[in-house]
Amino acid sequence: MDPCDGLYLGSYFIGANDMSIEVMNYGFGTVKIVGLFFIWDPLNDELKYIELNPATSDPKIWNQGDGSPPTDIPLEGGWRAGGNRTVPVGMTKLLTFFFSNTVQPYPYWLEVSFDNGCSLTAP
Repeated sequence: MDPCDGLYLGSYFIGANDMSIEVMNYGFGTVKIVGLFFIWDPLNDELKYIELNPATSDPKIWNQGDGSPPTDIPLEGGWRAGGNRTVPVGMTKLLTFFFSNTVQPYPYWLEVSFDNGCSLTAP
């Protein structure tokens, strides 16, 4: 069985100082995000932190900050202690990247790796 069966990344949503993408789990069990490789526009300035929503408490999963792309987590700083990186089966969560400047509309490239061996990419 392909570990990526039922796991999807949705479309990008651009806000004033943030960019989000849906992480959908219609697979066979809860998955946990274990890696992110993110290429973003340097005009966004600093990537300040990342959230995964909805969350039962503080949604921040990473808050190390990165002044220039690409961002490679956990290589460039580990996950935030207490941050919940799980996506239960049957659920869609919003992965949101917060920047210090106004977010540019393009270009972005994202790879999300999960604990079940699946890696998904979004251009």
